[in-house]
Amino acid sequence: MSYLLETARLRLRPLVPADLDFLAEMLGDEAVMQFYPAVLDRMGAAAWLDRQLARYARDGYGPWLVEERDSGRAVGQIGPIRQELGGDDGTSVEVAYLLHRAAWGRGYAIEAAMATRDWVFAQLGEPRVISLIRPENLRSRRVAERNGFRVWREVLHAGLRHDVWGMEREAWLAARARASDIPGRTSLPSFGVPPMSIAQSILPEFDHEMATTRKLIERTPIAQMAWKPHEKSMSLGQLVAHLATLPGWGVPTMAQTELDLNPPGGEGYKTPSFDSVEGLLAEFDKNVAGSRAAIAAAADGDFMVGWSLKNGGHTVFTLPRIAVLRSFVMNHVIHHRGQYSVYLRLNNVPLPSMYGPTADER
Repeated sequence: MSYLLETARLRLRPLVPADLDFLAEMLGDEAVMQFYPAVLDRMGAAAWLDRQLARYARDGYGPWLVEERDSGRAVGQIGPIRQELGGDDGTSVEVAYLLHRAAWGRGYAIEAAMATRDWVFAQLGEPRVISLIRPENLRSRRVAERNGFRVWREVLHAGLRHDVWGMEREAWLAARARASDIPGRTSLPSFGVPPMSIAQSILPEFDHEMATTRKLIERTPIAQMAWKPHEKSMSLGQLVAHLATLPGWGVPTMAQTELDLNPPGGEGYKTPSFDSVEGLLAEFDKNVAGSRAAIAAAADGDFMVGWSLKNGGHTVFTLPRIAVLRSFVMNHVIHHRGQYSVYLRLNNVPLPSMYGPTADER
């Protein structure tokens, strides 16, 4: 598991679908959700999780799961959220924190909120970091005060009045200088591990998803390459070929600023065909290695460059490269991997573990 931040007692990592059980328990607690519009059932918690994963794809960051270092037990969700404040203030990054009731009273929110504040200033270079807090939420107000935040203004957020607590970058740097043993020093804080680059944060996820995908490709029934579940569906051979080539799209994502699948006057993109599992795996491994190298070599600024997918000269979408990698490359692979698992099941091919044991491995 890849951890973005570590403190003396906690580790913070991106949320994953397997965290739904914990989120459903926490978000279904009336005490935890006292200052939110509503307590959430499991379906509401799933929608909540989807919104956080969408933030990762859109912004490159979002709320993280908080775990105890010693036990590995999940205790809450804390992390940065890009918030629209309205008016002339535009957007600001919020340090948002929500703890499971069993973890209250231990100082975890303060510890993780401080680390998140420092990460936002150090990694994102934001001029200001904020927290949106209901005036009657005394616990959250105390965390904001300990985080060095002060009330800045009032806004209507999610239909409810909130105070905007915040800290300016200059105040943060001054506080770091005062805390240093060397007068005038403004070095960045240490919160357990050095801040990760964007490449370092995304590569463990990339490696995990590609390794899982490879296990499915290994089980391809070559004799069934022409099989289709429906006349309008891709054949098994077409789908697995697409799955083997998709990881390679990370290379043009990082090396170019656009890709036209059918350039006017040029030759359009065509997925190759394969007649052996060995050929599929060789293509897949080549594409994974190429994209991994492109991601690893990129600086943080490279991931924020706009990138466009085009078809026949028409722009389909334009997103920052980090969002393209997550949605157009990685999520695209995951989508078709799930589709391919159904193809394999319908052809009586035993399925390997993906996010837990399958019925074939119990």
